[in-house]
Amino acid sequence: MIFSTVSTFVEQVGRRQFWRYAELDQMTTVFNGPSSLVMQYKPQVDSPHPEFPLMFCIDSEVTKQAALIAEISATYAGIMDSSTVTKLTLVGGGSSYVTKPVLSINPVQGSRDFQRVFQTSYATASKGKDSSDNTITILTTLYNCGTQTTTVHYLGTQVTIKYQAYPITGIIPVPMIVYNNLGMPRVTWQVLSEALGMISLVLQGADAGSAAEWMAQQASYQIPPLFAAYLGGTQQQRGLWYDITEVYGPTF
Repeated sequence: MIFSTVSTFVEQVGRRQFWRYAELDQMTTVFNGPSSLVMQYKPQVDSPHPEFPLMFCIDSEVTKQAALIAEISATYAGIMDSSTVTKLTLVGGGSSYVTKPVLSINPVQGSRDFQRVFQTSYATASKGKDSSDNTITILTTLYNCGTQTTTVHYLGTQVTIKYQAYPITGIIPVPMIVYNNLGMPRVTWQVLSEALGMISLVLQGADAGSAAEWMAQQASYQIPPLFAAYLGGTQQQRGLWYDITEVYGPTF
């Protein structure tokens, strides 16, 4: 080939393609052509590859060579095999391609402080007279009521789900929750201990009616049960694709 007769850019032998597990695929291509046309043929960032519509240019480099020839090296990232992605309708409208999920399950532990209510009773004795004017002992039950700090320690499993998403129309919602049906059932938890702390006495020596009325008003002080929940996630943009993580774990 005589370089001075080259009128367009031609891809050179040696295209490099990388298929990656749980990551975006990557491809590097090299073209040679006339220096005068380099800006016309240089792929723009985020432009799709002509053979792989889900691969987008993330960077390009131009090297000027002899005989008015230039070399363009372009790197693409995305998914080469479109049969491995799923098309979803997004919350709020729009649609997106998502890759298969990759799960990580890890141990987690934590603690949380609560205020719980308590009630104790005791009897007092006093002297009195019966109907025959005999001296008798009268027992009266009184109540102490209040709140007590309680620290609940627990352990369990936390599930992290990683995948990639490419919004076809619309934008990626925040948060993006796709694989909750995989994450939630894999969350486990177990209460290890409950440590009792400082007491705050609210009623002292109250009768049964007053104690019952106060206890009925303190429903908000009960310790709630642990349950599985979506705890949050991350979104990192990589060109037109996004790395997404969803995190599920136990909480109160």
